[in-house]
Amino acid sequence: MLKNFKRRVNRQNNNPPITGEGIQNLLNILTLFFIKLPTINKIIDNAKQEQEMLSIVSNSETVANEQVELKKIVSNIIMIYDEYTNSMIEDAFNKVIKLKSSEGKTEKEITRLVIEHLQKKKNKRSKKSIDNKPSVDYMKDFLEID
Repeated sequence: MLKNFKRRVNRQNNNPPITGEGIQNLLNILTLFFIKLPTINKIIDNAKQEQEMLSIVSNSETVANEQVELKKIVSNIIMIYDEYTNSMIEDAFNKVIKLKSSEGKTEKEITRLVIEHLQKKKNKRSKKSIDNKPSVDYMKDFLEID
């Protein structure tokens, strides 16, 4: 780096011998370089930050749109059904959104799909809770005990 500055000084001064004046010119050039280096780094950092901010903002807008839809869907479902919690609705919503068939659908259609998903879950749970064990009365009649 110093060689480059020395060459530059020599070219500007038509190759005079390095004297106090040449060294002073070299120091002036070096000080300008090191003074401007932080400002150049700041400009580069600002440009990188702006690019990252734009990408974050575009990503957050899509997430915000999904959250707004989720809020609306949760409020619609809770208005009609009391048995579903916010977390249950959110899980069902996330599963419905992941499906390719839900792309491009309106809020009303997605709400229907979420409700269907929740009702399917409920029916599956209720089937598991039914026991096929015989009752006490049935056992007494079977064993003919009074």
